[in-house]
Amino acid sequence: MNRGRIKIFIGFGLFVNLIFLAGFGFFPAGAHAQQQEINIRAQQIIFRSRLFPSPSSETLLVDSTFQVGIYLDTLGNNINSVELNLKFSPDKLAIIKPSGDKSLIGVWLEPPTFSNVNGTARLIGIVPGGIVTGNGLVATITFKTLKTGEAKLEISRTSQVLANDGQGTGTEISFGTGVYTIAPRPPGGVKVFSETHPFEDQWYNNNSPVLNWEKDPGVTDFSFVLDNEPSTIPDNTSDTSSTIKSFEKLGDGLSYFHIKAKKEEIWGGTTNFLLRIDTSQPASFKPSAEILRAGTSTRVMASFFTTDALSGIDHYEIGVIGKDRPVTESPLFVQIESPYQLPQVLSENLRLIIRALDKAGNVRNESVDVDVRLPQPFLLFIRENPIIAFLFLIALFILLIILHYVYGHKIIAHARHVLRILKIIEKREHDPAGHTQPDYEDPSLPLPPAPPENPEPAEGIPSPEGPEPVEGLPPQSPQPENYEPARSEPIESTEKFPPPSSLPPSPPASQ
Repeated sequence: MNRGRIKIFIGFGLFVNLIFLAGFGFFPAGAHAQQQEINIRAQQIIFRSRLFPSPSSETLLVDSTFQVGIYLDTLGNNINSVELNLKFSPDKLAIIKPSGDKSLIGVWLEPPTFSNVNGTARLIGIVPGGIVTGNGLVATITFKTLKTGEAKLEISRTSQVLANDGQGTGTEISFGTGVYTIAPRPPGGVKVFSETHPFEDQWYNNNSPVLNWEKDPGVTDFSFVLDNEPSTIPDNTSDTSSTIKSFEKLGDGLSYFHIKAKKEEIWGGTTNFLLRIDTSQPASFKPSAEILRAGTSTRVMASFFTTDALSGIDHYEIGVIGKDRPVTESPLFVQIESPYQLPQVLSENLRLIIRALDKAGNVRNESVDVDVRLPQPFLLFIRENPIIAFLFLIALFILLIILHYVYGHKIIAHARHVLRILKIIEKREHDPAGHTQPDYEDPSLPLPPAPPENPEPAEGIPSPEGPEPVEGLPPQSPQPENYEPARSEPIESTEKFPPPSSLPPSPPASQ
């Protein structure tokens, strides 16, 4: 019936052309007779063509898509219509989309249709004016693979290609076949997880990780390796069929766990799982504390800083406790940043514990003791005026040197001795008779030391026998019999002496 429809359509077109040509006189006289004389039957001429899919064979993965083009080779003949019927394996293939957008067909008598239940597809179209081609695209069909195995695509023998001969003559068609091998999809990356190191972007201070992974249906074996390279692919040798692996005492730094699965003798893709391990404490540091005083208010300012080589410093904490507290008592720690001012000072003798934590959870504790009691005024003066205190110490040192020199050389003793001599001389001037009078000055003044037994008269000092004449002074009478030398302690006198102002003036010295 379809073939008859094509012939009717072609015959109608030829009839219109003949009338057009006859009206303009294009058929010479006797042409009909010549046609009869030739006596050649059109049915005796054999037209050939070829329909084939491309690609005709391919290895595909389950649950993948691919395109197959249906092509026409007219083998040098002019054709003007195509009826295409396809059969495919419906249990292994399914048509997603048949397309005739890019096709040699100019007019679709029946656009592409398909049935995935029956595994069939069909289309009919004509080529106005005909075409001669060796590789003309009739249609493109997109398939999806459903299951493993061998799938076939056949061009049914009910398909037709009609020649552009005015008779709708069918061509002798050679049909191509497509065979497609559908392989199981290799296992994807194995899903790895860890209870000890759950997050790949975080650091942990546990150097004995435990790794687990999922086992998909059909997977029989796993191959894995642990190293320090991010993109290693394990070999195709089975290491285990279980889904757990533990490691002991790994080194600090980055480690990579690589694993792939085997399913139906096909090794899948590789999963890379990163382990970040840091078991080292932050670097040692020495915190400092500064006491700030303003009137009666006292504040403590703590400063601190340290580093961590691998994971880096996460944060700092501080705990404050009195030094008089028991060793077993632990302070409350709060997170802080440097510098940090204590909100209040609860004790005069404090211990500040600075705790540095890295991103793996390692802890370094350092402490500094703070005595907030007010120092003695002298020490406070030195602390607040260090330059003046330094100059004072230098002056004190110089003074001590001078005193040491003075006392060491008995300069003061000699000076006192000279002063007493001058007093004696002054008394003689007021008492020309040479009588010795007790000292009426302050009795608390110390007297010169007692002279030794049998003293030798010193120069300018009168002897017991009598004073020697002194140049420039009047002669003096000898000492009385009851003369006693001066004692080391003052002798209280019972006699009353007139004040110096009532004594007669001394006679002038003889020239």
